[in-house]
Amino acid sequence: MSAGALSIAKLIMSGFLVGSGVVAMHYTGMLAMNVQADILWDKTIIAASVGIAVAASIVALWLAVHVKHMWQMVVSALVMGVAVCGMHYTGMVAVDFVHNDALPYISPVTATSSVLALVIAVIDAIPVVIATMAFMGMLTSVKPKPTNYEKKRIKKHSSFTFLPLSQWERGRKQVIS
Repeated sequence: MSAGALSIAKLIMSGFLVGSGVVAMHYTGMLAMNVQADILWDKTIIAASVGIAVAASIVALWLAVHVKHMWQMVVSALVMGVAVCGMHYTGMVAVDFVHNDALPYISPVTATSSVLALVIAVIDAIPVVIATMAFMGMLTSVKPKPTNYEKKRIKKHSSFTFLPLSQWERGRKQVIS
């Protein structure tokens, strides 16, 4: 989505891909459940859950591309959270579990599974803590105002290579031709 101007087609395609990822993650998890029951699906509600995921993803991506302020970024993240939660809870309404004694018995969770769940939770928390610390660092960092010399240098030099713009343009033309 970052290449070129944002068109409606790019936005819809990107929203469809993000929404499809949310849907795939949810229903893969649902199908991986090991229960002593027959699972009955309501296809109409499944379609609604897919629609919710795609529509909310499109809105969240549009917001993310058009952010100018921190509060807009927060709103975009909240909309994406609504997409995931709305899709998840609608998807859960789409399923009925009917107990079936003919299926093999599934034993309850043991302590080793609880330890595994704890390990996974800790591993999942690490990026959240790091991201929170980075975000807090962004909020508290103080950037000095550039001096007049720095302002002139910035105007005359490429921010990518730090070469003078005239040299940068010559090199770019040589690569292109």
